Parts: sequence; C-alpha cells; structure tokens
Amino acid sequence: MQWTLLLLLVSGCLQAAGPVRLRLDLAQTSVPVNREFTVGVDLLDEHDRSANAARECEVSVEILKNGQRIQPALAARIPASSHNTSVHLRIAQTGIFRIRATSACVPGLQAGQIYVNVRAGSGSLARPPFLLLVSTAGPEPEPEGPTIHILYPDSGVNLKADGNTKARIQVFVDSPSAATVRIYFAPTGGRIDPNPLDIHGDSAIAYLTSFTPGFFTVSAGQALPQGIAVIYDPTPAPPHHFKPDIQNIGITPTAQQSIPAGKPIDLTVTLWDGVGNLVAAEDPVSVSLEVNPGNADFGADPLVIPPGQSQNHTSFTAHTSGHYQIQAAGLGVKSTPALEIDISALSAGYLPAMLGGLAGACVACFLRRKFDWRQLPGGALAAGGVFWAARFGFLHGIGASMIPDSYSAAIVGAIAGFGGAKVLSYLLKLMFPGMGSDTPSPKAQAAGGGE
Repeated sequence: MQWTLLLLLVSGCLQAAGPVRLRLDLAQTSVPVNREFTVGVDLLDEHDRSANAARECEVSVEILKNGQRIQPALAARIPASSHNTSVHLRIAQTGIFRIRATSACVPGLQAGQIYVNVRAGSGSLARPPFLLLVSTAGPEPEPEGPTIHILYPDSGVNLKADGNTKARIQVFVDSPSAATVRIYFAPTGGRIDPNPLDIHGDSAIAYLTSFTPGFFTVSAGQALPQGIAVIYDPTPAPPHHFKPDIQNIGITPTAQQSIPAGKPIDLTVTLWDGVGNLVAAEDPVSVSLEVNPGNADFGADPLVIPPGQSQNHTSFTAHTSGHYQIQAAGLGVKSTPALEIDISALSAGYLPAMLGGLAGACVACFLRRKFDWRQLPGGALAAGGVFWAARFGFLHGIGASMIPDSYSAAIVGAIAGFGGAKVLSYLLKLMFPGMGSDTPSPKAQAAGGGE
C-alpha cells in the first residue's frame, strides 16, 4: 500500500512538471489577407503536455517577414494555474509570415512559433485539379507546377526522444487548390507521419517523432520533377534535436544484506528511459544522492555521469546500524522506488560465530576420538578470524553477504573452528612430538604394557 501511494505521488509529480516551452497553434494555417484570425498560445512541458504556469505569464507575440517585425508586438497573458491563452491577429500583406511568441515568466522558457500563409482573396482554380508528386518514385507529373515551401517551426526547440513529442513540418503551396500535391519526405532519422503527405489546397502539416536521441533533418525526395521548386526555410533544412528521454534513475548496490556499519559498499547509478532501456547522457548529468537517516556518507555527491555514458559509480558508508533509504535525483527525475539497505552493527554475529567455532572444534575432537581441551581455543580463534576477515572483505569469495544473520555466522564459525582445531593439532605435533597426536606417548605405552 505504501509503495502504491509513493508511485501515485511520483506519477502525479511527473504529470505536474513545469513548462519548458511555448507552442503556437492555428485552426487554419492559410488565411485571407486583412482578415482577423486567432492564434492559440500554450505552455508545454518537456513531453509535449500542457503545463500550468505557477504565476501569471506575460507573452509577447510578434509577426515576422524575412526576420523583420512588420507590426508592433501584441501582449497576451496566461493566468496563474493555467496553461493557455489566445491572441487575435490581422495581416494586411500577402505571403508567408512567421508568428513568434516569447516570455520570461519561466527561466529558460523556449520561444514558440508557427507559420501562416496569407493569401489574396479565396483563390481560384487556375486549371482542373491534378495529382502532383514530389518524390523519388512514382509516375512523372506534368512538367509545370507550383512552388512548394517547407518550413520548420519547431527546429529550434529541445525535443524529447519519447516517441510522443512532435516537431511540426509545415508545407505551403503557392497555387491554392490548383493541385493535390503529394510529398514524400526523406528524414535522416525518426518517423514522419503522414508520409507521403497529401496537400488538398495550399497548406498541410506533418509531424516528426523519434524514440532515438539525435539530430534529424527532414527534406523532400532528392529527385524532384522538372519545373517544381522547393524552398526550405531556413535553408538548408535545419536539424531537429531529440534529447534523451531520462525517465528514471536506478541505484544498484554490490550487496543489500548484512552490510556492516563503517564498511563502504559500491553503488551504481544508472539512467533509464520510460520502457526500461539504458540512456546515454548527451551532456554531463549531475545526480544528487539523498539518504534517510542521514548518518552516512557518499564517495561523490553529486555524482556526475559523463557524456556518452549511462551510469557511474560511487561508494556508500553508513556509520551506524539501521534501515536506510537512498534516492538519486537529477534532471527533474527521482529514483523510483528508493533503494533500501539494512546496515548491521560491526560485531553483529560475532558471538554466534565464536560458539560455532567451539562446536566445530568439539566435532574435530570427536572424530579423532580424543578430546583435547587445548584445541577449543584454536577453533574459537579461527572462527573469530574468519568472521572479521569476512566483515572487512579480506577473504576472496567470502564477504559480509555470506553471513547475513546469526545462523549463517554460526555455520561459518563451525567450519572455521573445525579447520582451526585440525590445524592446531598439526602444529602441536610439529612443536611437541606426541602432544596432540593420536599415538600414545612412550610413557603411556610403558604404563599400558605394565598392566
């Protein structure tokens, strides 16, 4: 139940992510000259979702032609706890114009823009409709055709490679309704939808998405029909930057049980996307580490994951025994769920190990069918030595994880005690012939013979 509530809370926080850019929308991207039209202004988060403003946002909307403002900018306001507004514009000239919106209400908020085609009158058919293909394949169209403008209103913003964030590709034809124009796009990466794009009239929009980070351009097919001009704005076709979609930060320890206080363990911090794939950082990613309770240290905090890497390592040392929770946070993302580690007292399990060592020494004496009390200290010392060596990681293959509880410590102590008793017996034979040996001493043999 607790984890369910935590996941719901984290999910709500992700949904409530703050705005990172503005987006402009038009009901129609082609309008008659000198007629009023409405432009929608929306605040979006990094995943193309509407994001409410924490306070009132003042937005400046301007109309540009060849990079120059053609009339004074208009001011619009997005109320606090809201994400959108609209402005009414009127353009007294014909041509293709760029509408741009900027705001300083959120630090680093990216500008939004869209293109509109202002035409003279309603337009009339210059000739009967026909199908015009702009492609590398297909039947040859008529040799004469309109000029096609391909524009990229979202080329300057950071996009997420989540398969959902869209970059718009706007297409205008300078002869409205004269032809149904079909354009085949050739993207260098990602996915264009629709492709081909059919334009019934003088404008249409296609959308570029990607699950893969990178810089991708979109252009028409290389082999264009004779007499067809394609104009890119800007020229050449600009790249669209899809950034890695980091949805979770994972923390993996080398051990999770019976970690003694004061002994550092290695932590691996990893970047993941929303479907469980590793994500390589494009830029250095700073990850801050939090621990509860706070009586612990990290080898590096914050931990920096370098470009081109999806993980990095640091150490964690708890100074007292107890239950610890560790979380990593960076780029507005927190590790879900938190890593939980149990830290034991450094001497926890020592007494069971010593008792196990004594038991192991008794077993060794029983198997020799000769009890020698002097072998008991050897078993206890061997058990204690193995216990502390395992606690501090001095024995290859036998670490603290091998003695997670008192029962395991007793078993390890018994094995060490059995071996220690055997070793002590051997040493006694070397140092004091007859002592600790199974062969009776000469004095015992003589006494036995007298009987």
